[in-house]
Amino acid sequence: MVAGIARSTAAQWTADLLARFAEESSPHGLAVAGTDETLATGRVAVLLVTAGRDDDRTAWFGPEPAQILPTTRTPPPSWTRHDRGPLTDVAVRAALLTGAQVRVLDPDLPGAPAEGISGLCRFR
Repeated sequence: MVAGIARSTAAQWTADLLARFAEESSPHGLAVAGTDETLATGRVAVLLVTAGRDDDRTAWFGPEPAQILPTTRTPPPSWTRHDRGPLTDVAVRAALLTGAQVRVLDPDLPGAPAEGISGLCRFR
């Protein structure tokens, strides 16, 4: 009984989150999608990533929590040092260190991030 209530509640929270993401997916909304947009903003309040994705993408991360870039870009000289890690791991690290929430979604769920990563921002 409790497990069923928990599953039902989680499913409703996920549906509400994806509905909000869809509403905010306008040019002036708070939703960002894709690697470059999600990592570049530094303002994500809720990071959405998909689970179980066969993903070999990587990202740079610096000593500051919001210092993240896809490895397709070069870290700026202002970063005192940088390392590389799996894209999802680097994004989750940055989200948690900046106080953002992280939601891991089934990749087959309608509305799940097409590129495996997206977010809802704190501000525009």
